[in-house]
Amino acid sequence: MDADGTESDFESAPPDFYLASMEGYDLQVPRACWRIRQLGSARRNDFLLIRVEPPAIVDNLPRDRVVVASRHVGDSVLSISDWPIHVHVALAPDGCEITGFMKQEDLHAFAWAELYRTAEDAQRQMDESFVGRRKPTG
Repeated sequence: MDADGTESDFESAPPDFYLASMEGYDLQVPRACWRIRQLGSARRNDFLLIRVEPPAIVDNLPRDRVVVASRHVGDSVLSISDWPIHVHVALAPDGCEITGFMKQEDLHAFAWAELYRTAEDAQRQMDESFVGRRKPTG
């Protein structure tokens, strides 16, 4: 719900994809994601600002907006053709949602993760990745 009590577009639209991490980072539980906007910097113009639900916990604070960028040459978070896609996940710098631009030095990556087409695909991969390892509690 928005502050005025109305339903936001994110709550009424199905997720665009799901974020999870085989590497940990407290992202083992798949999170629904919605595209907000493309972002650019002096070096790259293929960042994507997304909303995640439930929020990622970074430095003990919930973050419901993060920036993702592909980790591998030839992949793009702007037009995903092969799933999953491996991504860098970073805190969203202040003001980037308005300007669409950010300084590279304001981008603070906190995880490596993957974007999945469905929640089921993400959960299946997390289950397979954590066989024989301690299961996440979240």
